[in-house]
Order: sequence, then structure tokens, then C-alpha cells
Amino acid sequence: MTRVMIRGMSRSRFLGESELVGHFLQVLGYRDFSLHNPNVQPGVETGSDVLVLLDSKRYGVQVTVLHTDEGLSPRQRGSEHRSQEAKFKNGTQPYAANGNPNPMPALRYRIEAKCSKSYPTNDFDEEILLVVSGLPKMGAIASTIVLPIALQVDKMNSELSPILESSRYDCAYIFRHDRERRTMGIRMGKGIRLDQAG
Repeated sequence: MTRVMIRGMSRSRFLGESELVGHFLQVLGYRDFSLHNPNVQPGVETGSDVLVLLDSKRYGVQVTVLHTDEGLSPRQRGSEHRSQEAKFKNGTQPYAANGNPNPMPALRYRIEAKCSKSYPTNDFDEEILLVVSGLPKMGAIASTIVLPIALQVDKMNSELSPILESSRYDCAYIFRHDRERRTMGIRMGKGIRLDQAG
């Protein structure tokens, strides 16, 4: 049974992030877990967006959305593609939007940004960085999509694992949605391995 507890953080932000974490866990085969806001004390930031209670353990999950055009130049702030695509967020018809077939610069940028932050010591058993791509909503899917062929394990091991190994995260996953809502998780840290689920 899945339970979601909300206190503190903006309700809509927490609900959106906990929905992604819940779906991620369900795709990996977990059903009996509960999701909580780990930042309930005023002025205390744990560095995680969702606390997962699973098998008597506490997992802190930091959720971040990958926009494939981020990190392409040092002066760039945010995602130009997402800004352009956002005008379709209230639409109901198909639309065309720009994407980027090479996610590596954006993955590096997003992971470095999250790993560079420091937070007080916490009581999580494990900390997870969840990088979400293919955000399943109007006005976001094209700017966040990652094609499976672009995820090259050897390249990710050489470029991303060193960043993660020196961070507070025990592991990181790229959580990719596709039309059938199948996902592919890539566990990083002590070497990347491909985990197919769906």
C-alpha cells in the first residue's frame, strides 16, 4: 500500500515530485512504501525532496528534471526549449517542439549542479538522485525526452561516475518515460549498470 504524507513544502511541488518517485518505485517492483516530505521543520533543508519509507529504511530522494539543452554554454540559464514548449502546456492537440539528441552535456550539468550543493547531516539510510526525463505532461515532453540510443553506459561511466562518487549520493538513476510509460533506470555511482524495467 502506498501512502503520501504532506507537510511543509509547496503542496503542488511535493505532489508532483512524490508522484514521479512513486511511479519510479512501482516500475522497479515496489508496492509497499510510503512517501513523506523530509523538509517539515521550518528553515531546515535536508537536500532531498521526498522521503521514502521502504523495508524499514529511510531513503532521501532528490528529484531533478533533465532538460536536454541545459549546459550547452557557460552563460546559459535554464532551458530555452522548455520555455518555448511551455506555451503548449494547456493544449490538448499534438505539437512540434525542439529537443536535443545528445543528453550528455545536460546530464553532466544537472548532476554537477546537484552534487555541488551541501546540506546538514541527516538520518537517511541512503540518498538517491533521481534524474527524470521525458516528463509526461503537455509543454514538457519534447524538451525533456532522452532517446535510449543516446544513453551510452561506457561514456556515462567515464564522465559521470567520478562526479557522483565524490558526492553525498549513494546512487543516481535516470528515469525515462516513453509512450507506454515504460522506464529505464541507469544506476550510477560504483560503475553504471543498465536496469531495464517496465
